[in-house]
Amino acid sequence: MSDEFLIHCPVPSCDYTGLVASVAGHVSGKQDKLHSWERLEYRGANDFKSDTDFITSLAVTQPECPVSGCSYRNTIPSIAAHVSGKKDGRHDWRRLEYDGAWDFRTNYHCDQTANPVSVLHMTDTHIGKKLGGYGSQQWPVDCVGGFVNAITEALLLNVDAVLHTGDIFHNDRHGITKEHIEACRTQLVRLRSAAIPFYYILGDHARKAGQQQMNVFETEGLACNLSESPTTIDDGLSLYGVNFHDEDWWDSPNWRPHSTERPSILALHQSMTPFTKAQRAECALEVVLDRFQTAGGPVPEIVAVGQFYRQIDQPVGTSRVICGGATERLGSTKSSLAPCVGLFRSDNGNISYQRRLIP
Repeated sequence: MSDEFLIHCPVPSCDYTGLVASVAGHVSGKQDKLHSWERLEYRGANDFKSDTDFITSLAVTQPECPVSGCSYRNTIPSIAAHVSGKKDGRHDWRRLEYDGAWDFRTNYHCDQTANPVSVLHMTDTHIGKKLGGYGSQQWPVDCVGGFVNAITEALLLNVDAVLHTGDIFHNDRHGITKEHIEACRTQLVRLRSAAIPFYYILGDHARKAGQQQMNVFETEGLACNLSESPTTIDDGLSLYGVNFHDEDWWDSPNWRPHSTERPSILALHQSMTPFTKAQRAECALEVVLDRFQTAGGPVPEIVAVGQFYRQIDQPVGTSRVICGGATERLGSTKSSLAPCVGLFRSDNGNISYQRRLIP
């Protein structure tokens, strides 16, 4: 995706400009008929962001080739490929005082001043679940209320994005009610109205009905499913995500992640070692991170995880693994963990984390 430069809003009469993710959020947040993904002939924000050729045509000012006298303009990766592909003496990395294409791309970003970025992290909202706990130790829970409180916190903090690491709906094989769909939609509309994008991955409770409903929300411009390709937040942070998969998939994951020069967060929702006993785990996080990097991805500074109704904050390899807990009391005991969200802040290449309790 071309996200290294400013672009115009795709609505001709609109003078809004911003980075790709910002423009996508701007269109999703507008309520007028012109700012409609359907009218613009896209299925949603993700579909728009994947249209590299059109995005390039919307560029406010495209970067130019560093070779004096060369008129080539395009994205930074394309310029790097352009210089590497030329065989004349002028398009020579040593002459340009760069140690190859990657050095050029890295130094270009290092020369830019990225704004601080804040992302609210929530997980395991389980909209539709009525009881917490297990077996004879259960208690009533208000998972819709927990989701509302988490969204309210995002709005109060005025974050740049919301990250959900799985199990938005409970979907205990009985489907998802219209009431719970509308309750979720109402909160996502609140975010869209504030131009705050909602990024998510699917958890094990999504199943077919959950996936279909999230696809509907994407079409409505209310949500974006993360993938192995980085989603950039205000040029200061990259988000990756992998939907829930069973053990067989993890034996030979089919992915081709793209690297990034920005600090990154990888979102996962799995039972995995070292946080789950090996016999119950679908994968080993240390192996996942190694394969992710081997396949071309970065070593993420943060791995934001769902699935665990407990607090996790510990290193695995060189990554920091974070789980604050669910947005309702869903653990093994009613007093085990208060409802919470997390706040990630990326500034000057560093990502900080703060766990925040919600009502």
